[in-house]
Amino acid sequence: MTSPLWRPSIGLCRGDAGSLGLLPSASYGLSGSTLFLEPVHGAASDIAGRDRANPIAAILCVAMMLEYVCLRQDLAAIVIQAMEGSLESGICTPDIGGNDTSRGLVDSIVERIKKLRSKKS
Repeated sequence: MTSPLWRPSIGLCRGDAGSLGLLPSASYGLSGSTLFLEPVHGAASDIAGRDRANPIAAILCVAMMLEYVCLRQDLAAIVIQAMEGSLESGICTPDIGGNDTSRGLVDSIVERIKKLRSKKS
């Protein structure tokens, strides 16, 4: 459980990042053997079912899992490179100024991951 002071700081981070959809989080157990990864943004019930939620925080959680749980920094780097490539090409959701859907952004990132993986093979 976190202190009540934590919740306002999430709002401040949103302003710095541009959207809660960009913020991954990690919670570590006391022994260091437990790791829980999740996006900061919560349910976003106001846009549920509309294909508008930003998937970046969830994708960054996958990259963190690959790096810190699977110890595959190489694969984490590919996921991040694919994500950055999609965003740099202008494919992004409305919360960060784009017109693309969640599915469109995810599909773009997955295609880029496939291309980057085939180059590495």
